[in-house]
Amino acid sequence: MAVKMEERQYLSFGKCLALSNESAELLVSLDFGPRILSYRLADGENILQPDAEGKLVTKDPKLEEYYGDGTVWNNYGGHRLWVSPEAMPQTYYPDNEPVSYEILGDKVIFTPPAQKKNNWQYVITISMAGDSSNVEIVHRIINLGETRKAGVWSISVMSRNGFEVIPQPDRPTGLLANRVFAVWPYSNMSDPRICWGKDFITLQQDTSSDGPFKIGLNNEHGWAAYFNKGCCFIKRFEHQPEAEYPDGGMSFETYTCPDFTEIESLSPFYTLKSGEWMEHTEHWKLKKAETCDPKDQNAIASLIQKMGL
Repeated sequence: MAVKMEERQYLSFGKCLALSNESAELLVSLDFGPRILSYRLADGENILQPDAEGKLVTKDPKLEEYYGDGTVWNNYGGHRLWVSPEAMPQTYYPDNEPVSYEILGDKVIFTPPAQKKNNWQYVITISMAGDSSNVEIVHRIINLGETRKAGVWSISVMSRNGFEVIPQPDRPTGLLANRVFAVWPYSNMSDPRICWGKDFITLQQDTSSDGPFKIGLNNEHGWAAYFNKGCCFIKRFEHQPEAEYPDGGMSFETYTCPDFTEIESLSPFYTLKSGEWMEHTEHWKLKKAETCDPKDQNAIASLIQKMGL
């Protein structure tokens, strides 16, 4: 069954390209970004969190100094592509220009204008299966500047009031450590939103919470799941055990605040000469799913097994 593709207006975001089949629908912005603003089952709700109100805005004097007077960074919500490691102002590029796209069979290639001053060119290629919710997203970043070291950073802004499940690394390493964590300065290790379970870490999005929380880890299982609105969002990616990853070895990071939760996968570091590129691929899936207490490890294990993880 072929995937249907059509331009459509979506909320306050302007023109988007819709990719859909009988199982699922995905919307990608064309007037800015690009962002994947919506991903839902055909009979379900959007599992992502678009910022239709435009309230998620980053203002910083460094942005104006670097990019010009009046520059701010609009989050827009949804799924986006960044370069790691994070830096201000370079990371917060004001990606507000129209995005071109090319349809090649079941693939769509989205190309925004090259980033001024940063000399990066982003390209996102999206493929949707014709008979399921399965989506492949290939994130490519081309170096248009001098030789430098960087990684691909893929960030999904998830809907409010759901919870995330992250598998604990469990590779048998004998007397050596088998997992590495990064904890950001504003994160409270005893935050009630997180549960440090034996097999799984769970993170609850709480709109009434106080402030942000972020951790990273070497996610060797290469997946994370998010449960909300009667469905489960599954993100898969490749973890390369011997590779050098950003932030001290993080192939996965997650951030939550009162407005959303971010599920973030990262590529290893690459050293790129001018004209060379790096790529990072994610595979997405949506399944109808029940819910459970995110602090109940046995219930989580049962739920994850039902999801085929």
